[in-house]
Amino acid sequence: MKPLSSLLPALLLLAGCAGTPKLSPWQATPLLTALPPGCEPLATAPTPGAAPVIPGGLAVVRSEGRDVVLVAVRGCVMAVDAGTGAAEPLPTHGDSIAPTMIDATSNGIAFSSSLSGTVRAIDATGAISFNASGLHHPLGLRLAPGGSLLVAEAAGSRVLRLGPHEESRPKLVADGLDWPCGLLLADATQAYVTESQGGRVTRIRLDRYERKEIASGLDRPQGIARMADGRLAVVEAGKRRLVAVETTTGQVEVLAVDLPLNLLDADGATDANAVADVAAAPDGTLYVSGNATRTLLKVTPRPKPVK
Repeated sequence: MKPLSSLLPALLLLAGCAGTPKLSPWQATPLLTALPPGCEPLATAPTPGAAPVIPGGLAVVRSEGRDVVLVAVRGCVMAVDAGTGAAEPLPTHGDSIAPTMIDATSNGIAFSSSLSGTVRAIDATGAISFNASGLHHPLGLRLAPGGSLLVAEAAGSRVLRLGPHEESRPKLVADGLDWPCGLLLADATQAYVTESQGGRVTRIRLDRYERKEIASGLDRPQGIARMADGRLAVVEAGKRRLVAVETTTGQVEVLAVDLPLNLLDADGATDANAVADVAAAPDGTLYVSGNATRTLLKVTPRPKPVK
């Protein structure tokens, strides 16, 4: 990845003052004041008619000895330096893709677009390795071993395996899901999916048609990531908070509250394309997209009080 060229001032807020009641165990602070208003390099104002910059899907990659957070913002993919907050847009090989969710591995990146019903993968050389259209509101996706893609097709109530070649026929992994949204690949045989309208986290087997409910009673769960301790970090968008889910017991712990999330469009109706995601860095830091304030949140454990 080329060095970041669009420099933005980082806003690193201090932890809550001592004595503030009911502090959540983790603290969520903005990594930068706001993402650039447009997808053009060095943009200082949004371009008329351009897609709005609204952060959604996230992925963390390691580049030149630093963590970089890739953010799907509908108009493009933004690369944000996790240390400085500097941000710049990356090419997506076609503006019509309108990225909603994203995944990245050492083999390349992939993104879905709920707006265009499209999924695209770009390999490590920058070439398009897979492109599929005609999907029904694709959201969460993961690059799988062998070059295939797992995709949560929300309006189709199912998870599909696509690829690795464009002529490959889609394979049904799970169906009957209630608006599948976030997707996490646990290993070669199983994955986790959030059912946003159903309020559930579900484990699905990839080697046979089987699924199991892990947690229920959540309010619009969306993005999902694996934490350093093995639990699942889940954005509970309906309550504007981040929770941790234990995969064996289903126990839910609230990590951070009052996140800047907005599920409504400009007319006050529910925005089906508004997705808040979470991604985990190798050091255990969590990042959450804040679509209400066009920012990226860095979520870390609060230091223990000094006695």
